[in-house]
Amino acid sequence: MGWDIYPDALYEFLMRTKSEYTGDLPLFVTEHGMSNDDVIADGSIDDHIRIAYLNAHFDAARRAIADGIPLHGYFVWSLMDNYEWALGYENGSASSMLISTPCSAHPKPLMTILSLP
Repeated sequence: MGWDIYPDALYEFLMRTKSEYTGDLPLFVTEHGMSNDDVIADGSIDDHIRIAYLNAHFDAARRAIADGIPLHGYFVWSLMDNYEWALGYENGSASSMLISTPCSAHPKPLMTILSLP
C-alpha cells in the first residue's frame, strides 16, 4: 500500500504512554494490523508481508513488556476484510479474505501464526 512500517513506533508509544499517562495500569493494543493488496494465486494468498509486519510488531511489544510495560492484551485487526469507503474491498486488512461474489471467506496464512495450539 506504500505506507511506512516502523515497529519501533509501537514500542516508543507504549513506553511513553506508561511514562506520561498510565503508570502501572494495564495496557491493551486493541486494534492493530495492516492493509495489503491481497491476491489469490494458485488457490492461496501470499501473506508473507502481513506476517512479517505483525511479527515485527509482536517483537516490539515483547521488548516493551521486558522493559516493564504492563501490556495485558494485543488484538490483531481483524478477522474479516471490511468495506473501506475510499477503496471498497480492494485492500485486504484481515486474517481472512472476503470474496463478495460468490460470498466466501478464504483464511490467509496469517491464521497459522495467530491460532492457538
